[in-house]
Amino acid sequence: MDSKKVALKGSFGSLISRINLKDGDDKINKGKNAIADFSNNIKSGIAKSIESKPKQISELIKSFSHEKIKNLEKVLKVEKNQLIVSNRKNRIYRTEAGYMYIVDKDVWGEPVNVTIKDDKKVVIRCIKYLDNQPFLFPVFNEKNISGRIIFMNQQEIWFQDDNTIFVVAFKGETADITKVKIANIKNMSQSKLHEYINNFKVVNKNKKLQEIVKDKDLRIDDVLIVRNGFIIGKDSKNFLKAYLFDNEYKVHEELPLRILPNLEPSAFDVLFSRDVLDYIRANNYSIEDFKQNGEFIEYWQTIGEKQMCVMRYKV
Repeated sequence: MDSKKVALKGSFGSLISRINLKDGDDKINKGKNAIADFSNNIKSGIAKSIESKPKQISELIKSFSHEKIKNLEKVLKVEKNQLIVSNRKNRIYRTEAGYMYIVDKDVWGEPVNVTIKDDKKVVIRCIKYLDNQPFLFPVFNEKNISGRIIFMNQQEIWFQDDNTIFVVAFKGETADITKVKIANIKNMSQSKLHEYINNFKVVNKNKKLQEIVKDKDLRIDDVLIVRNGFIIGKDSKNFLKAYLFDNEYKVHEELPLRILPNLEPSAFDVLFSRDVLDYIRANNYSIEDFKQNGEFIEYWQTIGEKQMCVMRYKV
């Protein structure tokens, strides 16, 4: 949500009356319709299903909704004693400073959007939850997006269905949606999946990187690391290489690798810098044998009967 709150002006009673109108303000309805997750028919069906469930299930749903509302109040920086309206459809808060927050709920009682309004301006944010923690985003069209939310931060939402991940990235008030096919990588761990998605986003947004991937016959699902100056991945023959490129994205070096050393991506920035790489070659060190020790990258050799660290640098 915008960091600047919208100050309320005009008659408070008049505003409440307008909120309670059947159709409401056109601007508010337009925003709410745009961020609806389900059609009215689906909501109606869910509501009927809830009514047919045992009382225990209803109480469980209420407890989940209560926790989500409490967490939302923390994000909005409002308190329960500032609540002036609470019903099945919405909650309305008014602060001592005169700010108003209108929170709309779905049939489960879960907050779905928040409206901040005065007589001249309307600010609407949709509300998304992950593990009961709320995030606020500008309104965006969810019509062609499906799946459950698997990741969120202040700039992105990731939705995953059976074969696709939808990455919704926000720049200002605009949402950019990227579809990532995952049919061939379903067994990938969550950490590896996040690496893959992040690499895919970087390559997908950079035409020159796309040309490198195509020219070197790299498999996009095996692009392991993408940094400013190099890309590490496997080609269609399953050979692992690091491709070093200049500011014009022209590949000037290809480094074959037996395995990918277990280093943080930032460690490769130093490892592949010109001076360090020249030193590694001059001493016939193997890139695959570098190890990370906290903030340091080390290279060990057996000298006589002892293991000695012969090269060490800070990441």
